[in-house]
Amino acid sequence: MGTHTNTETNAGLRSQGNALLAEGRIAEATQCYERACNNDPTDSLAWLNQGYGRLVMGEVERASQCLRRALTLDGALTDAHFLLGQIDSGQPEAALVHFEAALVIDPAHAGALQGASRALYMMGRHVQALDHLDRWLAVVPGDFDALQGRAAVLLELGRNEEALAAASQVLASQPDSIDALDHASAACLRLGGFDEGLSLLRHGLAVDPQHAGMHWNRGLALLTLGRLEEGWPEFEWRWQATVLAHARPSFMSTHPAWRGEDLRGKSLLLHAEQGLGDTIQFVRFAPLLAARGARVLLLVPESLRDLCSRMPGCEVFADERALPPFDFHCPMMSVPAVWQMTMQAIAAPLQYLRSDAVKRELWDTRLGRRHGLRIGLVWSGGTLHRNDANRSMSLSTLLPALPPGNQLVSLQKEVRDADRGALTASGILDFSGELRTFDDTAALADCMDVIVSVDTSVAHLAGALGKPLILMLSDVPDWRWMLERGDSPWYPTARLFRQDERSKWHRVIQNVRAALTRLAV
Repeated sequence: MGTHTNTETNAGLRSQGNALLAEGRIAEATQCYERACNNDPTDSLAWLNQGYGRLVMGEVERASQCLRRALTLDGALTDAHFLLGQIDSGQPEAALVHFEAALVIDPAHAGALQGASRALYMMGRHVQALDHLDRWLAVVPGDFDALQGRAAVLLELGRNEEALAAASQVLASQPDSIDALDHASAACLRLGGFDEGLSLLRHGLAVDPQHAGMHWNRGLALLTLGRLEEGWPEFEWRWQATVLAHARPSFMSTHPAWRGEDLRGKSLLLHAEQGLGDTIQFVRFAPLLAARGARVLLLVPESLRDLCSRMPGCEVFADERALPPFDFHCPMMSVPAVWQMTMQAIAAPLQYLRSDAVKRELWDTRLGRRHGLRIGLVWSGGTLHRNDANRSMSLSTLLPALPPGNQLVSLQKEVRDADRGALTASGILDFSGELRTFDDTAALADCMDVIVSVDTSVAHLAGALGKPLILMLSDVPDWRWMLERGDSPWYPTARLFRQDERSKWHRVIQNVRAALTRLAV
């Protein structure tokens, strides 16, 4: 009889708490739930409700304890799993366990589908994130948050047309949605719609003038269009955008950035950022800064240290812990913004990196007697690159571009399993196991008469060495190659061959074969 009375009392306490909760009186509601828990410690719903109240009040640890207690009493409490997932949202692996547990009980729980999709996105499991977003939209058709998430995931998967459609669906009803404007503009730019993309970015920056990601994308678009003077200042927003904000070296907070001050008698740390190709492209500024009187400390990845050590006027480091004191720092890719560099001012040197003479001679001996052209080949880049599906090709796609009677040499450090059969059958010389650093690759590349490459770090290396470079580009290339032109202001020895149709290499292969045939004559 006493148990029956406690149950009725607990029901009343929970009902009273729910009424207070509906009025926004969170603390009072939580007190009711706590009294119910004290009154009957086996009341799983009281523990669940108290956990919710504690969470709303910011008492995260206490909330977690209450919710876990609720689950020990009743493991089928969907909302307890869901709320624990929210508590662990900063730890996506842990959060996903809770959200998926909720979905086992209730596959149509919109909140758990949302939380699971976000956790999967953070973990880089984009295909599964998309599946959860589609399930969410099946439960709540047209949900704006689901469509926003879908646009973000589709961008990561390179499905840009679908990403644009999802973002546009949001903009049709919420034209000032900053996330939708961000996603739609990014999709447009990737699809080559620069006018529309820039228009969306103008709209977005009018809504949120401090949106770093859109400033950065605007900079990339302007640089792609060759509008360098407008583009460089916008490109500087990259350090505030989410992608790079977490990658800032500590010295960027402790040392002043160089903004064009007189460097005579001063030390400047010029440091690498982003990819290896970016470093190879922008390390060209180190000798120029040294010529202005600076003591230049050059910080580069270990794989580039030996190669860069032959640059005049620089002290090269691969570990920031070994750096001596310095006056200023400057990210390599910020030099053009500091100098307000125009297209004419790039004035690229024919060669600014040099290979090791001893290694070069060893490679030359191993390659043996020349017959025809020595052609260095790169057909694919790293698989983790966001645009890899567009910039890379299979070896079998490249082979028709290579006229017979020439010595073919792979400059790839990594050969994909899918290409190994074609590589073995082709007779192309493969030294991938011996290319430990870029110093090894540079020496081998310097033995080539011409290098044929997709847009990878080796293409930049070829340009920096002053080697004749045939560069094969997707129809919407990386910003530095700009649009339409067949040459590059960054690399005077480069010839650019571009797709005329998205993801189609046929015309490029034909043109490369014709160019190589002419060279061999």
